[in-house]
Amino acid sequence: MLEIMALKVLRSLANEIHEEGCFGLLMDETSDVEKTEQVSICWRIISKELEIQEHFIGFYETSAIDATSLYNIISDALFF
Repeated sequence: MLEIMALKVLRSLANEIHEEGCFGLLMDETSDVEKTEQVSICWRIISKELEIQEHFIGFYETSAIDATSLYNIISDALFF
């Protein structure tokens, strides 16, 4: 049930991006005490009135931070 609700929120954000037309994707990597690497993903949407909104998408565990790995994380997280 939670997964269905999460997908509905992502679809709603995607619709908002299509309506506004201007957005940015923010990704940041960090390691925790256990040396587990995690990537956080946020969308930044800029409205036609130049108001900025940021939406946190989530944390995703990764074993590497090369371009291919980051692309795969984005694909899994955002392309539903």
